[in-house]
Amino acid sequence: MISPTLTGGISALSCQCEGLTATLPTIAAALATAVSTTLLSESIVLLLLSNFMLTVFLNRKTQIKIVSQIKISGIAIYFQLWQYFFILITPIAEIFGIYFKLELLSLIFFFGINILMFVAGIFLCMS
Repeated sequence: MISPTLTGGISALSCQCEGLTATLPTIAAALATAVSTTLLSESIVLLLLSNFMLTVFLNRKTQIKIVSQIKISGIAIYFQLWQYFFILITPIAEIFGIYFKLELLSLIFFFGINILMFVAGIFLCMS
């Protein structure tokens, strides 16, 4: 009742099923590696920037000439405008990203929002 053609077809389908079963863990591992690499690199960048900010800007012994010149000179108005820009653009970028569903598709969205919040925090500390 079972022909050799049917037996060959069934064995070919079973091989495809085994191949797919072996491929799924590989795809999951590749996705996990991509996610962890992105989050790890973001953590390293934010840690280095935080360390730089704490050692340079908040050290009482050293005076940063650029920061003191900004507060004294006529550029202070433009500096304050940049402060307001970065402080206001962060929630606006989050709203647009959520509206366009970027949080579901891309880790670059989270990376950008975290960097924007870090820059806004620097501007808040310097004001």
